Amino acid sequence: MKSGIYSLILIMLLGHCSNPSASLDMFINNFYESNLPNSLGIQSEDEIKPYLSKSLRVLFAQARKQQENFTQQYPDLKPALVGTLLFRSMPFSETSKVIIEEIKKIDSIMYRVTVSFDSILSSKRCIDKLFIQRNDTSYEIMDIELGCYKSEKLSTLLSKSIKDNQK
Repeated sequence: MKSGIYSLILIMLLGHCSNPSASLDMFINNFYESNLPNSLGIQSEDEIKPYLSKSLRVLFAQARKQQENFTQQYPDLKPALVGTLLFRSMPFSETSKVIIEEIKKIDSIMYRVTVSFDSILSSKRCIDKLFIQRNDTSYEIMDIELGCYKSEKLSTLLSKSIKDNQK
């Protein structure tokens, strides 16, 4: 009887001590298998919520609002970021394979994940870095450094769009 209880306790403890990088791999793969990385422009709150931090979601909401205001003021002009991939730096026209190159733990809750995009039809390669924070039960992307955009961060692109559309 005691050994059954000990076994149950051991199973419960092992379940809580799972390998964080294994579930982080799953989070990253789910993110890149979603529609977001291949979507152009600024996505809705519902689309980005499962993956992005609150601070990035706020920037998305502000950029979306600025774009709506810009479109109302200048209906014949296209606002910034409308035709831009925001979650990966490999051009949309390039069919590529996604490879998780490195997961580096920065501190107890923050990871820097290096992801490469290798074009299937050419020798083009882009390397992005995702800054991911672990929460109690999940992960969220805090920012993405887009390697083929001169290493510009997603937060910077959104902030520039907000500022540019205010002019």
